[in-house]
Amino acid sequence: MNNKKNPDQKPEMPPSSSSPKKQTLFISSLILLWYTSNIGVLLLNKFLLSNYGFKFPIFLTMCHMSACAILSYVSIVFLKLVPLQHLKSRSQFMKVATLSIVFCASVVGGNVSLRYLPVSFNQAVGATTPFFTALFAYLMTFKREAWVTYGALVPVVTGVVIASGGEPGFHWFGFIMCISATAARAFKSVLQGILLSSEGEKLNSMNLMLYMSPIAVIALLPVTIVMEPDVMSVTLSLARQHQYMWILLLVNSVMAYSANLLNFLVTKHTSALTLQVLGNAKGAVAVVISILLFRNPVTVMGIGGYSITVLGVVAYGETKRRIMHEKNIVEDVINDFVDNFTETVQKKKNVSFFEQDDTVSSRFNRMFGREKPIHHVLGGGKSADVLLWRNKKISASVLMGATAIWVLFEWINFHFLSLVCYGLLLGMIVQFVWSNASGALNRSSQSGVPRLVLPKDFFADVGVTVGTEVNRGLMFLQDLACRGSLKQFLMAAIGLWLAAMIGSCCNFLTVLYIGFVGAHTMPVLYERYEDEVDGFVDSLLMKFHSHYKKMDTGFLSRIPSGRFGFKKRD
Repeated sequence: MNNKKNPDQKPEMPPSSSSPKKQTLFISSLILLWYTSNIGVLLLNKFLLSNYGFKFPIFLTMCHMSACAILSYVSIVFLKLVPLQHLKSRSQFMKVATLSIVFCASVVGGNVSLRYLPVSFNQAVGATTPFFTALFAYLMTFKREAWVTYGALVPVVTGVVIASGGEPGFHWFGFIMCISATAARAFKSVLQGILLSSEGEKLNSMNLMLYMSPIAVIALLPVTIVMEPDVMSVTLSLARQHQYMWILLLVNSVMAYSANLLNFLVTKHTSALTLQVLGNAKGAVAVVISILLFRNPVTVMGIGGYSITVLGVVAYGETKRRIMHEKNIVEDVINDFVDNFTETVQKKKNVSFFEQDDTVSSRFNRMFGREKPIHHVLGGGKSADVLLWRNKKISASVLMGATAIWVLFEWINFHFLSLVCYGLLLGMIVQFVWSNASGALNRSSQSGVPRLVLPKDFFADVGVTVGTEVNRGLMFLQDLACRGSLKQFLMAAIGLWLAAMIGSCCNFLTVLYIGFVGAHTMPVLYERYEDEVDGFVDSLLMKFHSHYKKMDTGFLSRIPSGRFGFKKRD
């Protein structure tokens, strides 16, 4: 028996799961280091600028850029983490220099805001980056997103407004600098897509940082000398008082570069979508850690506003991801719908006479005995089109307007008189500018100013309409009380009792808003799932009717006829 092995034959290795485990451990370590570097540099910036007496945000940014320039050169040229990409033309250099200036503005603005704002509110404002990105993308490239995508940005801005109203440490200058830094960050991402769009000029994030950092240092040096002239003397004085001053600056600068490096590595080994999800969670983690470390006061309103902003950012990212694949999905849905519809029609052709009769009768057994389409029941006009989302732009605008009004009056406690006065003041300012501009341009200032005139019968028509509806409601309730059946009377009483319970839980404006949202969501959902809802309600009413007959036979019919002794109506 020959036990010799063929030298060309490779030995079989037993299956092992060590490689997937190592890959998972490596990616988990990258994410943990990425979280540590991003949150660490943010907290160290806040510690140095607010708690340590080092009030030089421009010099701190220059230290960050210096570390990025040196460490980028070492990582690319010596460690060869990524291949070195060269600038090929003067125009490409000017584009990179422009990006560097905008990037400097965003970093300086963020560091300045940390002097006046807590980290939690800074992160809440910074979460509005998608809003400014969509805005600059539309203004610079005329790129329009779907209305659903823009609708997802409403809670992003609304949450910041709510968080601003509930922030105890709110500071106007810090808020303006934080908004400016967020807008500059979004402007840089849009500008980068425009300037470095050609294949020959594209640079990966590591090489882009390699060329942007020295330009940023050169640009920040004269600004630091002019606006922070005593930075060296104060820094040396702080270094004598606190022996760890230089170590904190060095660690902070290295962390600033590590955040960019790990951002590139996490994107490379996972995906951009994973980085986006991790970034949303990173903001929440940074807020919690900063509150625990710096003990800055927070309110329920501020936490709620930040939560709304984060949810809006998540919804915005999810909406954009879905819209990218929407065309293929729509085609698949249409094909499936056609197949199912053909199959249903074929089945109906094979139904017997009695089954067909039951099907036809059940088709007219709609909710509340309705025999007409839901669009006709709602009036069949423009109001029905809005409620059923026939025109998505108008329906979304109406719902967003109602949400904005509810947020103004309910969350921010805005007063109606203040809103009216501000609106009138704004109109007067616009007309004042219009009339003076018309005079400066030698145009007729009287004929060019638009006049706002309400119709004479407007308030009379509103009063008549409201009075008619109120009288109709009162008459309906009186008819139920005097001539209606006991079943109708009990249903009306239960409905009024439920309305009273809802009114005791929230105020009248919230009740109106809930009803408004219900009117803009329930009809369209009912129209989409009409057969299922009608079948469920019909079976529920049949059970209720059978129980009512049992109760009527055993108890209600024995009540002496008096007030309810009239003939019952079905």
